[in-house]
Amino acid sequence: MTPAADSTASPESIVDARFAAAARRLAGAAAVAAMIGGVLVLLGWALDIAVLKGVLAGAVTMKPNTALGFISAGIALWLTRRTPVSPLAHRIAIVSAAVVIAVGALTLLEYAGWPINIDQLLFPEASPAPATIAPGRMTVATAFNFLLIGFALLPFHRAGLERVQRRLIEVATGIALIALAGYLYGVESFYQVGAGTRSSAMALHSSVLFVGLAAGRLCAHPD
Repeated sequence: MTPAADSTASPESIVDARFAAAARRLAGAAAVAAMIGGVLVLLGWALDIAVLKGVLAGAVTMKPNTALGFISAGIALWLTRRTPVSPLAHRIAIVSAAVVIAVGALTLLEYAGWPINIDQLLFPEASPAPATIAPGRMTVATAFNFLLIGFALLPFHRAGLERVQRRLIEVATGIALIALAGYLYGVESFYQVGAGTRSSAMALHSSVLFVGLAAGRLCAHPD
């Protein structure tokens, strides 16, 4: 008679499995938060609800293109938070990450002087607006973070690329945490560039969602 195989899992493997499951749940929560946050901001623009656009009275608003970037990033993270990924989900995730990259890259090109005119495509913003260098335009830091996170969300899981993506996430996290610290401690220079009508700032809820997305991307693949 063949003895039964020992199926008892070691304590270490149980802890690892629980950690991986918890990490992936956090990744899913971060993806949902980014999507809901982006949808609420777009709803705020559509219905002119100030608290959804800017959270704080008189503060810089999250721009419609920024909200679109967070929705797209949330979709990409949600679809790739578990492996393996179905071919359809893989393609949708690539398109979603590409939208995030495009939002950041095109905005940076606008800052470089290219007349692309994407700032007012979704909803118009009155001028002048608080800490906004051009109506509807996100700040340079926000655009740069979308560029970094968009590349980090591309679902190509190779060892070398994963290392690069982690570095991109670390930089994006640092930028978002500096902005968030600026809001927490009242240091405008941490989240705002320039002064007066030539200033632009990262919105408070943008910095929070960036931190969440970065944490979610790292937790999506805890190994």
